[in-house]
Parts: sequence; C-alpha cells; structure tokens
Amino acid sequence: MQQEVYVLGGFQTDFAQNWQRSGLELFDVFRSTVLQGLTAAQLAPDDVDVAHIGNFAAELFCGQGHLGGFFAASDPAFSGIPSGRHEGACASGSLAALAAAANIEAGRYGLAAVIGIEQMRNVPGAQAAANIGGPAMWNGHECVGVQYPWPHVFSRLGDEYDRRYGLRAEHLAQIAQLNFSNARRNPNAQTRAWQFDAASFAADDQRNPVIDGRIRKQDCGQITDGAAIVFLASAERAARYAQATGISLEDLPRIVGWGHRTAPISYAAKIEAIQAKEVEEKKLKAKLEVENREKAIQAAIEAQAKRKLEREAKEKFDEEKRTARQTAEDKRERAFSDRNKLADQKRRLEKDLLEVKEEVEKIEKQKKTFVDEQAFLKNYIKQAESNVKSYYDLLDKLALAEKARAEAAAIAAAAAKKNS
Repeated sequence: MQQEVYVLGGFQTDFAQNWQRSGLELFDVFRSTVLQGLTAAQLAPDDVDVAHIGNFAAELFCGQGHLGGFFAASDPAFSGIPSGRHEGACASGSLAALAAAANIEAGRYGLAAVIGIEQMRNVPGAQAAANIGGPAMWNGHECVGVQYPWPHVFSRLGDEYDRRYGLRAEHLAQIAQLNFSNARRNPNAQTRAWQFDAASFAADDQRNPVIDGRIRKQDCGQITDGAAIVFLASAERAARYAQATGISLEDLPRIVGWGHRTAPISYAAKIEAIQAKEVEEKKLKAKLEVENREKAIQAAIEAQAKRKLEREAKEKFDEEKRTARQTAEDKRERAFSDRNKLADQKRRLEKDLLEVKEEVEKIEKQKKTFVDEQAFLKNYIKQAESNVKSYYDLLDKLALAEKARAEAAAIAAAAAKKNS
C-alpha cells in the first residue's frame, strides 16, 4: 500500500524584497528560508532526513549551479544530509516536491525538506528576459532574435486558442486584473502595494503598451526574488509530530494526488503534437461514431427482434390464457352440467330410496304379519297337533271303550245265552 505523505508546515519569503539591494546573496536567503521554515513548522534541523531544492536558473543569474551543498551549509546539523537540485523551468519546485514525496512513499526517508528559490532581480531587465527566454525554450532553435520570447510565445498561444475557441482581449485583461487584485490580499506578494486604475488593464498603448502581438504589459508575469520551503512527512513521522505539537493527525494536510507530464520542448512541436493528437482524436471520434452507429443499428435490430419475440410471446401467452380461460369455462359448464345431472340422479335416487324404504316398510310389515301368521300357524299347528293327539287319544279311548263295550256286550250276551 502506498505511504501517505503529510504536510507539516513551511515558510515563504517576501517576494517584494530585492535581495541585491538588501545586500543579500542567494545563500543568505536560502539559509534564512530554511531556518525560518524550521521555526515556523516547530522542527529542528536534525528532524530532517533528506532535502530537495527546486531552481531553474541560478547559474545564469547568480553563477551558482550547485545548490545541494547550500542545504548542508545552512546548519551544522545538516552536514552529510542527502540533498539534490531539481530543474524543470517553471515546474522546478514541483519536481522537487514530487521527488521528496516519492522518497517518503518508498519508505527511504520519514521527513523531507523541499525548498524552491530564485533570484532574478540582480540583473537588468533585458538580461533577465534573455536568461529566462532561450534557456527555458529550445535555445538557438526558436524565438531567435525575439526581444521578449515568452510574451511572443504566449501571443502565438493566444492566437491558437482564438482559432480553436475564440478569445477576446477584454477577457485576457480581466485575468490580469483578477491576478493583481488577488495579490493585494497576499502579504508576501510582490505587487501587493502596486497601484492600478482601469486604464492599466485597457487597450491603452501608454498605460498598458503592447509587448508582443496580443500580449500587453499587464498580461506579463513579473520576475522577482523569492523562496519558499515546505516539510513533508510519512504517516509515522506525522503522527509523532502531531503528538509532540499537540494537534490532531487528521488536521494535518495530506498530498492526495500528483501528476507529471512533459511536452516537446519547442512551441511548434507542442502545437504540432496537439494538432496531431486532435487529428487522431477526430479519427478516433469518427471511428467511435461509426462504431456507435453500428452498435445503435445492431441494438435497434436486436431491440426489434426482441420486441418481435416479446410480441409473439405475449400473443402466445394471450392465446394460452384465452385457451385456458375457455377450457376453464368449459370445465365449469361441464361441472355445472354434471352437478345438475348428479342433482337429478340424487333426486331420483332419493325418490327410489324413498320408494325402497316404503317397500321395505311394507315388506317389514308383511314380514311382521307373516311372522305373526307363522307364529299363529305354529301355534295353530301345535294346537292342531295337540288336538289330533287328543283326538287320537279319544279315538283310542273310544276304541277301548267300544272294545270294552263289545266285550261287555259279548259277555252280556254270553251271560244271557247262558242264562237262557
């Protein structure tokens, strides 16, 4: 995971001060800026692990190319400190800060000092223009014989901007006016006490003369003497610093992003590169438009096919729904018909059952009558049998009586015969 880089504090000189007139050399301000920065940030020299210096043209203005040693000479505690100078024209200070942040992110150092410094008011204006003109361009290859190279280049840049987007002189004037207005609120700005009126930013060749092309005096940046220092730290060192100074780590600013790009050195090459990029972008845009149209057509075809499938699916669904509804209706009708038939069958069955019950009741009655008659017959037969037996017994008795009578008659006859 990339190490977070915190900003502990810093210091900035008064950009209105002319160092040469104040009897100061480049090293004097360098050392003063470092020491005042340490004081402002509540740091000691031995807290700093590494130093980075951003400077563009000290060789030309001061005859001093080697600046890393300045740091080691600023305080005995800095002896042996790793340091380096970074040059990138107007981005020199940014490159120094980027290198310091990279040191911390890599874990090599915990606390870095980054100082940017330039002394440019120690030579005449024409010499200063020459010092920051060719050396910051492709010297000897562009703006040859041009008195003020950078106003010339920015005028051409304004022409290019105008060609692409349109540009009005009064808008440029308002940018300059806004910049000077902001400077009046900055206690360290070079131009904070300068006085201007409306004519200072107008197309007035006396108060605001043309320098080159569409660029007028107040459109130009001012050269000056100035230095600034900032101290960057890792999360671990920032936490220790916050605890020691009694502040919250969350209150310390952090570097949340960075960028680094370098264009071709000449203005013409920059414009050609941009134009070539525009051509490629137009080609790419045209290609993307074709691809997007093709995709749109394909999407339309697919959408149409999808809608057709959805329509067919809906029609199928509706048909199935109608069929299901009709089937359900038919089932209901059949069920209603079957229910009526069953009701009729039930009524018939109930009627038949009632008739069967009535018939059963008749049969039960007949059965009872039959049973009663059977019991009567049984009793009758039994009585008859008893009567028959009695009759036979009577017959037997009669027979015996008859026999007895006959025997008695015979006896009587025999007796009579005998008696006679």
